[in-house]
Amino acid sequence: MFDTAKIYIHKAPKVTIGSANPFYTCKNTDSVILSAIPSGGNWINASKKGLVYPKIELGNNFKIYYQFTEPKNLCSDIDSIAFIINNPVIINTSIPSPVCADKSALLPLEIKNFNPPMRLNSTAALTIKQIGNTQFVLTPNYKPQNKDTQFLNVSAQGLAGCADNNVKLPIIIKPIPEGVIIPSTVSGCSPLQFTATFNSSFSSKIDGYNWLIENDLISKQAAINYTLSSGQYYLNLKTEMDGCTYQAQPVLLQSFPVLPPPQFTIQPSDGLITSDYPFIKLEDITVSNIAYTRLWQLQSILAPKTSTLPSPIFKHTGELGAIPIKLTITTANGCSASSSKTIFVYPPFSFFIPNVFSPNGFGPQENEIFKPILSEVYNYEFTIYNILNNPIFSTNNVNQGWDGTTPNGNAQQGIYYWKVQATTPIGSKIIKQGIVSLIR
Repeated sequence: MFDTAKIYIHKAPKVTIGSANPFYTCKNTDSVILSAIPSGGNWINASKKGLVYPKIELGNNFKIYYQFTEPKNLCSDIDSIAFIINNPVIINTSIPSPVCADKSALLPLEIKNFNPPMRLNSTAALTIKQIGNTQFVLTPNYKPQNKDTQFLNVSAQGLAGCADNNVKLPIIIKPIPEGVIIPSTVSGCSPLQFTATFNSSFSSKIDGYNWLIENDLISKQAAINYTLSSGQYYLNLKTEMDGCTYQAQPVLLQSFPVLPPPQFTIQPSDGLITSDYPFIKLEDITVSNIAYTRLWQLQSILAPKTSTLPSPIFKHTGELGAIPIKLTITTANGCSASSSKTIFVYPPFSFFIPNVFSPNGFGPQENEIFKPILSEVYNYEFTIYNILNNPIFSTNNVNQGWDGTTPNGNAQQGIYYWKVQATTPIGSKIIKQGIVSLIR
C-alpha cells in the first residue's frame, strides 16, 4: 500500500554582502558599516546594523557573516566577508637643529607600516641621502645671506585600507661667515711688518676671529698688526658666526733675509787727505752668504761719482772739506743695507816766514812782528833762540808773533834762530827752522 505526499520546493534567497572581499581597513578606523541584500538578516561578529569596529578588534584578520532566512518558507542563505586590518603609517622623526650652509645634518627618520617606496620631497636647495633604513643626511646646496627655512616633505603610502601619511619638516639653513683675507703686504724685507683685515659681508655679525701664522694662534681681533722675522709663512684665519665656522684661503707671506751693514776700507786709511792727493781708493770687505749688488756713492758737491765695482778708485776733485762716501748693497729681493764714512780734504800744507824784520815802531806792521804764515795746523809751537841757543820767546798761538823783546827788554840787533813744530790736519809732523835778522 502506498501513500503520497506533496513536496514544495522554494527558491532559497541569494545573500550578498555589498563590499569588496576581502575587506581592507585600518586599525585606527573607528567603525565600518556593512550592507547586505536582502536586508533584514542577521550579522554574525557584527552589530545588528552591520557595524564593525576595527579599533577594538583583537586580531588583524577575521570574518563577518550575514545570514538571511525567508520568513515564509524558512529558506536561508549565508555570506561572509574577510576583514584584514592593517596598522596605520607611523613616521617617527624630529626637527633637526639649524644647519650651517657648508655642513650636513643627520635626520633620524623611521617609517613603519607603509607601502614602499617612501617619498622625500624638497626644493633644489637640499640634497637628501639615505644611510641605512632609518637615517638620512641633509646637505644644503646654497649659501644664504641670512637664516633661511626650507621644507622637507616626507610622505609614505599606507597599507591597504590605511591612509597615506605626510610630514612637513622645516630645515633652517644658517649662513657661513666667509670672506677674503686682505693683507697690507705679502712680501718685504725682514722684519716684515704687516696689517691684515677680513673682507666679508658678514663683518658686523662675525663673533669670533682666530688668526694663525702656520698653526700658531696670534690674535683673536678683527684686524691684526704683526711682524715676521726672515722666512716664509702662511697666514690663516678661522671665523665664527652663530655656531658656523669658515676657514679662509691662506695667504703666503715672505719675509726676505737682510744683509749686514756693509764694511769697506778707504785709502788713505785715516780718511784724511790734502787736495793735492790724486786718488781715493775704496774696497768692499763685507762678509755675507747672500748674493748682492753694490753701489758706491762719492757724495761730492762739485763732482758726485758712483761705481758698482768691488774696489773702485775715484780721482780726487780738489774739493775741500768733508766728503761722505756711502756704500749700499742690495739683494735680488730688493733688501738693502748701507753704511757711510767721511773723508776730510784739506788744502796742501803751505808755509812762509820772512828772514828779516825791524821792530822799531816805524812800521809797516808786517815788519814790527815776526811770525810764520802757514795753513791750518795742530799742536803748534813757535820758538825764538838767541845766538847762544837759549830760548827767548815761545808761543802755541798761531796768531801770535815775536815783537823783538825778551824777558830782559828789547833784543839787540843781530841774528836769531827760530823753530816751528806742528801737525797738519792729516797727521803729518811739521818741523821748520831757520834764522832771522833783527834790524833796529
